[in-house]
Amino acid sequence: PEVCPNCQGTSFVFWGAGTQTIEEELGKFLSKNRISKTLPRIARMDQDALNIPDSHNQIYTDWAGGKIDILIGTQVVSKGWDVSRVGLVGIVSADTILHLPDFRSNERTFQVLTQVAGRTGRGAEQGLVILQTYLPGNYAIEAAKTHNYEKFFEKEISLREKYEYPPFKKLVKLTVSSAKADLAKQKIDEVFERIIAAGQTSMRVLGPVPAYIFRLRGKYRFQLFLKVPPNQDPDLYSLLRLLPADVDIDVDPESLL
Repeated sequence: PEVCPNCQGTSFVFWGAGTQTIEEELGKFLSKNRISKTLPRIARMDQDALNIPDSHNQIYTDWAGGKIDILIGTQVVSKGWDVSRVGLVGIVSADTILHLPDFRSNERTFQVLTQVAGRTGRGAEQGLVILQTYLPGNYAIEAAKTHNYEKFFEKEISLREKYEYPPFKKLVKLTVSSAKADLAKQKIDEVFERIIAAGQTSMRVLGPVPAYIFRLRGKYRFQLFLKVPPNQDPDLYSLLRLLPADVDIDVDPESLL
């Protein structure tokens, strides 16, 4: 188990903070520990800020022009921003995505961390990136620290092969939904029975289970997952034609959530 370097304890409490809380706490810290008469200028870019018309362009213009000293934001600031004056990037809760029940969690973590880290050091001076994480030994985080794509790929592809995930197996997500949870459960059980009755022994069936986002837009959701061997597309599509028309079918889904 992970051990605290200060107290040697092994009991950890996981928590996170939103952008607004971080902005407030940073403002308090800078006020308390000010080193000049003028405090750094802070801006926040998240969903609330983006709801204001043209705020995205205005924040970018101010940030690039030096009118903002510290920018706090969500993943939206990790892509497409080319500002040479960025010298320091801090990533809070760098392991958040790793806790999601999705086989692409490590891949997405590596992708986001390398993208965010890439915002710094674009000028003449070298940049610095600070990661805050409860899982410093995770291979995606370790590889992201040094932008080691090869190291990440070797570990990731070996796990994909071991646990039979793409590209070694085709993955299919089947989702049913209903305004009543018991009806949704009944529908997914019927889907499961049809799949089993089809006798496709080469396919693995995972579930049925409640969806990670169990209730969405007023409807309850249950899911099944199929792992299909390569070159089995004819059998797969013959099977999918047996399913009710209201089943949501996602072949090679971008997310399992």
